[in-house]
Amino acid sequence: MSRILEEVVGASGIKVTNRIVGFLGIIIYTGLVSSSELGQYFLFIGILGVLTTVTVSGLGSATFREISRVKDPDETFTAVLILILILLVCLTVVIIPFGTAIDNFVGRDITIVLLLALPLEALSIILGVVLRGEEKIIFNELIWLASRIIQFCFAVTAIQTGESAFTAVLIAYLIGRAVRVSISYVFIDASLSGVPPLKEFRSLAHGWRYLSVMRWGNFGQQWVDTLLIGFFLAPASVAVYEVVWRLSSLGLFVLNISSGVLFPRLTKWSERGNSEKFNWYSRRAYLYAAMPFVPLALGSIVVGESLLRLLYGSEYVSGYIALVLLLFGRLFQSTDSVSNKILMATDNDRVIATITVAVIVVNLVSNGYLIPRYGLAGAATGTGVAFLFGAVIKSWLSVKFTDVSIPLRDFAMVLISGFFMFTVVYLASLQFSEIRWLQLTVLITIGGTVFCTVTAILSRAVSIDVRAIFLAYVK
Repeated sequence: MSRILEEVVGASGIKVTNRIVGFLGIIIYTGLVSSSELGQYFLFIGILGVLTTVTVSGLGSATFREISRVKDPDETFTAVLILILILLVCLTVVIIPFGTAIDNFVGRDITIVLLLALPLEALSIILGVVLRGEEKIIFNELIWLASRIIQFCFAVTAIQTGESAFTAVLIAYLIGRAVRVSISYVFIDASLSGVPPLKEFRSLAHGWRYLSVMRWGNFGQQWVDTLLIGFFLAPASVAVYEVVWRLSSLGLFVLNISSGVLFPRLTKWSERGNSEKFNWYSRRAYLYAAMPFVPLALGSIVVGESLLRLLYGSEYVSGYIALVLLLFGRLFQSTDSVSNKILMATDNDRVIATITVAVIVVNLVSNGYLIPRYGLAGAATGTGVAFLFGAVIKSWLSVKFTDVSIPLRDFAMVLISGFFMFTVVYLASLQFSEIRWLQLTVLITIGGTVFCTVTAILSRAVSIDVRAIFLAYVK
């Protein structure tokens, strides 16, 4: 237990730094790039995200599971690279005839850049998956951090020297991905083998059929929102929503780290029939994945508008309602993602795929109806409804197919702590005529302290784990 906690805590520290660098980079972009150009950049990223989510991301999930299972991953690694090459050729054949339509949609000539970005993005996903499957979670986060720093530094330098802002951020994105791919390849243990046996391709293809749909449910919804907003609204609205979306993802670092550390072990425990460990850690994953979004969502009601204004400027304050709604939606997304990992570790891929298709339909219909009527708030509401729909069904099935139980009592204690924190922060905010950086810092500090303290007192699980982490580091 102590080793897993150490990995989660250690990787979380780097993940937080990674998130901070990402947020700082977007803040810098909002100051140097017009909202219209930034919206066009995010539309490009959205198209790239849709293409990779539908194809390569599912293959990455299948690879992650196989790498976690096998002792010699070389054949799996070689097989996945061959499959990626086939997918990239197919994508290129499909994209080229629609190049003019893509350029017109974005408002820029980006088809050639898109074709260059696809292999970099695909390799970045797969190599990151291999590192995590080899349980090199911390090292993978360090590589992401280094590539992000290089990306943002290049963009700022290029803009300051007079380069077009849109061109600068686009090239910087490619450079960041190239750096990530290069470093990751050097440090993975897996290497190329001879022609893999047919069973390796069958195993990956079998997982890819269903896991690609699962990945769409987890990560594709952002790009659905982005592209629909780009279709119905102006590019500036795309920039606002993307900024808000990324800000709302702050709490996901706990989910991403715990998933990366725990999933290889969940798979092994499931195969070995170690239900005690499987169930214990699954319950903890449910609790800690959702926990950060309680204070973030409730706190955003009080300080969200001021936060957007101070971080990005008054032009982005229009995303306040969407930010609050997205943070509440993330509560359900975190639960949905943990259920995905449990079902995936127990080989319920077909179940995941079936439910995710239903979630995709809910997301498309709700967003298609709400965005034209309510703008960014409609997009956030539609996505939240889809997250809730998926979370309820998948959690129920996770409980049904395994002996895992959802820690409802601890959830209740977290909610009580959150509402107590909200009351304290709201009353404190009334003492300020205007919220600036100093006042915002004071309110966040008060809120974080109150929430953590009350949660540690009320939740037995949290208090036990805090003591365990403390004792592990004291030793």
